[in-house]
Amino acid sequence: YSFCTLLKRKYQHPLPLMDPPIAPTFKIKEVILTNHSATEQKLQAIQCGYFKDDFAALIARLPQPVGGSPLIRRGYYARVKLVEKAIQLFQREHRKYQILSLGAGYDSSYFRMKQHNQIDGCSKWIEIDFPEVINIKNKNITQSRELFEPLIDNVYTTIGSDLRDPELGRKLKEVADSSLPVLVISECVLNYLPPEDGNTVITTVTDVFDSPVGFLSYEQINPSDKFGLMMVQNLNDRGCSLLSIHKFPSLTSQENRYKDLGYSNSTAKTMNSVWASLPDDVTLHANKTEMLDELEEWHLIHDHYMFVCSEKRMDGWCSSVFNK
Repeated sequence: YSFCTLLKRKYQHPLPLMDPPIAPTFKIKEVILTNHSATEQKLQAIQCGYFKDDFAALIARLPQPVGGSPLIRRGYYARVKLVEKAIQLFQREHRKYQILSLGAGYDSSYFRMKQHNQIDGCSKWIEIDFPEVINIKNKNITQSRELFEPLIDNVYTTIGSDLRDPELGRKLKEVADSSLPVLVISECVLNYLPPEDGNTVITTVTDVFDSPVGFLSYEQINPSDKFGLMMVQNLNDRGCSLLSIHKFPSLTSQENRYKDLGYSNSTAKTMNSVWASLPDDVTLHANKTEMLDELEEWHLIHDHYMFVCSEKRMDGWCSSVFNK
């Protein structure tokens, strides 16, 4: 959705603070459509030159995106670089490991990072999403030589499943190695689930493994200020409500969620803090790619998004992810 629209509404029609609305029900079709909008944002960032990805358009097969906002493109770039950083730090600690991506959509990270020799220690890359999404993704992959050739080593695999499926743990055990460390990645997924369902997903995937587990999640926060209220209402209007945001509205509540579910350490940072923690060459490249004049809007938006990094049976990785 358009953050610029939200910002205009914020300044022209300030909304009073109010009690959180009763959360609507989970709607699969509308949540699936968020994959398309996220993919379009990624393709726009690639087109502008924020980062190189030869595979994103081949996987998505979506119409060429037009327009868009520099705020969103730079924000997506920041997400990509933080996830890459987290994976590389995880790889330093574990010579052999696995990646598990929840609600992966049309993400192309495996192919991009493999091309750049960034995941040499990865023995299995597992992506889970609704069957409707995975079926399209697998079809597009098999129809492209550029995508199919990297799969000959059998590292990459997909699971078509609703994350709420009671059989999720069994399906995951069939393809994962429970004895190897795993990094779980979840970007704008858990907030769309009711809190209890999201907690079940976290515990289900965690309990599959007897090894060190890292969990990296990207979600919306701060739903009760003026911008947060409009963000929540905008998504409600689209039918893809943030069903967990009022249960976990802050950095502290996000950290405590994982600690309560058995993770020994958990650290959450807003995207403003994440941006400040990225290497200087990353931020310099962004400034060269596209100048950003709307600094107030940038900070406002990115106070409402955060990464939370948690770990179990390991120590030090989650805090290092946010170090400069």
